[in-house]
Amino acid sequence: MKCRIPFLRSTRRVNSWQKMPNTLLTLVVMFVALSATWGCGKREDLATRLAKERADFESKTPPSPEEFREAAMRGDVEAMLNAIERGVDVNAVDESDRTALQLACFEGQHEAVELLIERKADINHLDNAGRTPLMFASTGPYIRCVDQLIEAGAAIDPVDNDEHFDALMFAAAEGQLEVVESLLRAGANPNAVDVDGESARDFAANNGHADVVALLDSVIAK
Repeated sequence: MKCRIPFLRSTRRVNSWQKMPNTLLTLVVMFVALSATWGCGKREDLATRLAKERADFESKTPPSPEEFREAAMRGDVEAMLNAIERGVDVNAVDESDRTALQLACFEGQHEAVELLIERKADINHLDNAGRTPLMFASTGPYIRCVDQLIEAGAAIDPVDNDEHFDALMFAAAEGQLEVVESLLRAGANPNAVDVDGESARDFAANNGHADVVALLDSVIAK
C-alpha cells in the first residue's frame, strides 16, 4: 500500500509575498510636502518634511492584514503589537483563509503565537483546506507552539477536508517525536485513519521514523 504523506512541509514557505512599494502614496505625500514648502516659502529640508508627512499618515492608518501576517511569520512581536494597537484584525485571512496564527505556527514563532493567543486569535480556525493552527505547528519541531495551543484549549483531533489528516499524522509523518508525545498526552487518537485507512503509525513507518513508530506501538498496545 502506498502511503500518501501529509505535505505541508514539502514547500517550506506557506507563501512568499513580494511587496511592491506604494508608489501612489509616495507621490501624493511628496506632492503635499513640496507644495507646502513652495507655498509658504519655508526652507525646511524636503526629506525631513516628507518623513514627517509619511509618519503622520502611517500613525493614522493601520497596517494591512498582509503586513500583520508577515510580521507574525517573522516573529516580529513589536510590529504585531503596533498593528494591533492601530486596529488590525488579528483573525484576518489571506487568499487561502490562513490567519496570522496559522502562519506563525508554521514558522515556529512561539512569541508571536503567545501574543496572538493573548489577543484572542481563533485557535481552531480552519483554512480552505480545513487545517488548524495545531496542524501547522505539528509539522515542525515546534513543541512550544504545540503546547501553547494545547494549553489554550485547541481541539486535538480535527481532520482536514480532503485526506482526513489530523495533527498527529502530520507530526508522525515529519518524525516530530516530542510533538507526537505532546499530542498523545493531550488525547490524540493513535488509531485514527485517513481516507485510505492509513494511520499516524503508517506515516511514521513509511518515512523511516523508527522512534515515532515505537512510541505509537507502545501506546496502541495499551
